[in-house]
Amino acid sequence: MYHQHRGKVIKEAVKKSGYKVVDIIKKLDISRNTLYYKFRNAKVDYDFIVRLGRIINYDFSIDFPELNLYKEPCLDDQDKKDWYDKKVSLAKLEKKYDHLLKKVDSLLDLFSIIDDDKCGKISEDTKMFLKSLNQQHEEDIF
Repeated sequence: MYHQHRGKVIKEAVKKSGYKVVDIIKKLDISRNTLYYKFRNAKVDYDFIVRLGRIINYDFSIDFPELNLYKEPCLDDQDKKDWYDKKVSLAKLEKKYDHLLKKVDSLLDLFSIIDDDKCGKISEDTKMFLKSLNQQHEEDIF
């Protein structure tokens, strides 16, 4: 059974839609980097695909027939509001996480270029701590 690269499919649909990326990311409440990450992700979750389809007025069930089976929960008005509020909160947390991860990456890049010969003023404890952070980060990536 052939499985399509979902990210490539949604990227192509966005291109063809004529919508500007800046408008899409505002409506999705995500960063540009997050959207481009989704484009590179072969297994983008269906929830995101459905949301994106609504924004760009595209029926992704044409590309992904399994979406015909995918439905949002049946909820009353208050539950829908609560469910939506939780999704918004989660999206905001994802955005904050992405932002913090970029900062951590920047710091680790900075620390990885520290040359021991030039940094005689940095204490051995600090150097060990920075090295452990860098090792831990590398382990987390893989």
